[in-house]
Amino acid sequence: DRTGTFDAFVIQVTEGKPQGNPKLIKSDIGNLTPRGFTQKGSFYYSTSKAGNNVYSADLDPETGNILASPKKVIKRFEGSNGYPYYSPDGKYLAYISVRNRQGIVCIHNLETGEDREFYLNLFNINRARSFRWSPDCNSIVAMGRDNNVRFGIFRLNVQTGNVTPVIPWENWKSTFIHSGELSRDGKAVFYVDFNTTNDWSHNNLSQIMVRDLDTGAE
Repeated sequence: DRTGTFDAFVIQVTEGKPQGNPKLIKSDIGNLTPRGFTQKGSFYYSTSKAGNNVYSADLDPETGNILASPKKVIKRFEGSNGYPYYSPDGKYLAYISVRNRQGIVCIHNLETGEDREFYLNLFNINRARSFRWSPDCNSIVAMGRDNNVRFGIFRLNVQTGNVTPVIPWENWKSTFIHSGELSRDGKAVFYVDFNTTNDWSHNNLSQIMVRDLDTGAE
């Protein structure tokens, strides 16, 4: 991806080192999976037409009927976008773009059409139930795993791009955290703490927890 689409390039390699500059072979080739080369030099790959896209449609709030056909909102990396969430002020649309198995948080400006991308290095971030805006529209809360292999709930500052852990999940052998949700005033996070000390049976205890974001008190 050098121009906004996935393209295919070729480069000569001698003794394991690249020679010269990459040469464009085919543009907009799609999100493909390499299968390898034949002895004669043919390159095989697989691709899929299936995918997720973000659409918007006008609805009649009285009847629930669709007033106009859904229109595609995000046209970059089509087939890789999903989990859209409007900001509370209605000016932005946050969504997840999955590319090469990496979930990228994108903020789409509905007025200008501009997109900002945040490579968070968080795995499993595309869980729709734990991707939430703060009331002031300055941050997003999401579940994931960081570079230190810490699971938990993290907060992304959409102004600076900084990611900070809100609820680090360090005792993963005995508990399981999921379903993070911000309070209406944005000062606390509600989540479920599921005890898995013994097994995954219904005898284990689940608790609804709330953590104050300023003090860390639960």
